[in-house]
Amino acid sequence: MFFTAILLGTLLLPARAFAHRLIVQHLEGQENMVQVLYDDGTAASRASISLVGENGDVIWTGSADSNGNVKLPGYPYAKGVADDGLGHRIMFTPGEDSQEIPRWLAMIGGVAFLLFVAALAKFFSKRKLAADKP
Repeated sequence: MFFTAILLGTLLLPARAFAHRLIVQHLEGQENMVQVLYDDGTAASRASISLVGENGDVIWTGSADSNGNVKLPGYPYAKGVADDGLGHRIMFTPGEDSQEIPRWLAMIGGVAFLLFVAALAKFFSKRKLAADKP
């Protein structure tokens, strides 16, 4: 009963969720230029980008401007890491935009996880009740 009340309270009380993730897009027509955005299209103006070489060392670090744009150096790198300093972080590779999981698929995965946890709790509570009976 307690678990059900907490689950219902968690699902029903928040009127709106503000979760988002970082996206890195290479800008077309602008060589060595990327834009760091949140998935709602807002520019990640406080993001910093680090480029990592083949040996794993950081070879360059830069910051996004007010539009989320970052001019990358022209030399090769193995991967890049964008971090907004607020807990959002994403890795990207040269020439590729960051991979996105469609929002509807992420929502279905989240609901499925919650249902799995609820079913697991129900299973163990029934098992405990059966063990307590003489």
